Amino acid sequence: MDCLGSGNSGGTFGRLESAESLLQDLIKFHEVYCDHYQLGDEVPKFMMGHSMGGLLSTTIASLQPQLKVKYSGIILAAPYFKLHSAVQNKIDQLQPVVKMMVKVTPNKLLPFEDSLRKKKHLHEWRQ
Repeated sequence: MDCLGSGNSGGTFGRLESAESLLQDLIKFHEVYCDHYQLGDEVPKFMMGHSMGGLLSTTIASLQPQLKVKYSGIILAAPYFKLHSAVQNKIDQLQPVVKMMVKVTPNKLLPFEDSLRKKKHLHEWRQ
């Protein structure tokens, strides 16, 4: 599943309103999926997360006793737990500029390039 605002999902690309809303969306998706396909507790379920999905999967797994869907395990591929200190220092240096830009142009796309997508939303840099 692609989270809202990423991959092939809907929403403004790169825009994440809150981590809590994202977690709730993922939990609800899993519940609806398992209900639709009648996957009860007798069917082992695994959650796989890559990068930020690894962080979200780990967080959801930590809520396990409270969730309707029970997981047998999680599979993590390069989970995003912490940035390298050199990268974090650069981001910290940019924070004052980014906060000002978010206030002035909250929906402006910046032309950052990487191997997977051409634009990243300014909102990704905001804390």
